[in-house]
Amino acid sequence: MKDKNDFRKLLNHLIKISEKKSLTTYEEVANLLDLNLDNPEDHFQILPELLSDINEYMEEENKPMITALIVLKNSRPYTCGEGFFNLMNTMKKISPKEDKQLFWAKEISKIHNEDWSEI
Repeated sequence: MKDKNDFRKLLNHLIKISEKKSLTTYEEVANLLDLNLDNPEDHFQILPELLSDINEYMEEENKPMITALIVLKNSRPYTCGEGFFNLMNTMKKISPKEDKQLFWAKEISKIHNEDWSEI
């Protein structure tokens, strides 16, 4: 991990986004963490590992996958990256045949309605 505080910094940011019932982009997250998405290590190693760590923590805490709030900047309708769905498949949260967009929309609803005070 780039910095041991990045986990908490990103989690706090995502909780604030959730409380606003909003979304954020990978670019905004990269800026928050001083990552450069043009740098392959930042884009394909550091950020995915951090997002995976947060999702594993959400699983341990029995919370929705808060990283679903991070969407592709130019996606319409909004959606998260393929890595999110791959991880959800690995974590047995989604089946390969399930509608990804429907799964994502349901997860966003859960996230926006979650009580994050205990995290």
